[in-house]
Amino acid sequence: MLAIIAVALLLMFWAGPLAVAMFAQGGEETVSYRQLRAAVPWKYIGFFLGGFTMVFGLISFIEGRMSRRAAVFGLLSVAGLITLFDVPFDNILLPPNGDF
Repeated sequence: MLAIIAVALLLMFWAGPLAVAMFAQGGEETVSYRQLRAAVPWKYIGFFLGGFTMVFGLISFIEGRMSRRAAVFGLLSVAGLITLFDVPFDNILLPPNGDF
């Protein structure tokens, strides 16, 4: 269970910066994740991948098997959290994008 949580938190922390490093193009200037952390889709990548991994992994661990139902529940729960906590507020950043 701790391994699932550790992998999910690593994904949450590193997926966004790695995606920006691989796919964001800033022309002649290099673009950093810090500059894009409040822009869609970059601000959702880490939260979505890490959150899905955590929910799906823990459900699968508890049930003792991976199921399509667990995957759908993982997707819907993370989408619901994004809708509830990020969409209505302009100045809130989802983890791990907020300042420390």
